[in-house]
Amino acid sequence: EEDAAPQGALVTVADASAQRADHRRLTWVVSGGCALLVLLSAGVGHLLSGRAVRPALEALDRQESFLADAAHDLRTPAASLRTLAETALRGETDSTDVHRRTLRLAEGMGTLVDGLLTRARLMSGTAVLAVEPLRLDQLVEAVVEDVAGEGQRVAVRAEQAVVVVADPDLVRRAVANLVGNALVHGHQPGEPAEVEVTVGGDEATTAVTVEDAGPGLPPEVAGALFDRFRS
Repeated sequence: EEDAAPQGALVTVADASAQRADHRRLTWVVSGGCALLVLLSAGVGHLLSGRAVRPALEALDRQESFLADAAHDLRTPAASLRTLAETALRGETDSTDVHRRTLRLAEGMGTLVDGLLTRARLMSGTAVLAVEPLRLDQLVEAVVEDVAGEGQRVAVRAEQAVVVVADPDLVRRAVANLVGNALVHGHQPGEPAEVEVTVGGDEATTAVTVEDAGPGLPPEVAGALFDRFRS
């Protein structure tokens, strides 16, 4: 029996297409999951890096804007100071008048620098507003007394006491800028400046209105009135 030859063979045949399909699906699922994880990782990394860099970019933009404003605002008084010094060196004017004009120019530049520093603090968010109740009508009257020069007529009208809650220094600067611009530009050539400032409002709003006798603004310029470096 041990030397007997085999009498037959058992052959098993099965369809493996289903297993191959499952294997392909598994391969696609794993590959797709890996690709999705890579994309999610890249997206999260980009988002986090953007959030980290954005404050630095914003700070750089604020710095560049401040430097541009400072250069623009200081250009005119610096040129005036140089012209005054050159005139004094040539001896073409009285020394007392030169000293008086130099002092006035230095005071104006000091005010300008203070305004630039305030602007920088406001832009950076480091300024602390000293908000308090104040008599707006009295503040406007005090500003007018300081700003108005000899021969310039500025009338202040306030029908009643006007109390607001604000930062006195910032309000004072804003009113001084408005009145100062009206005194310089708000009159016809050769005529004295006449400016009227009205303080009033109601329970909801308060307004300071500055009126002058200047030529006004053309309609095509009025739309860009608050753009930087426009005059």
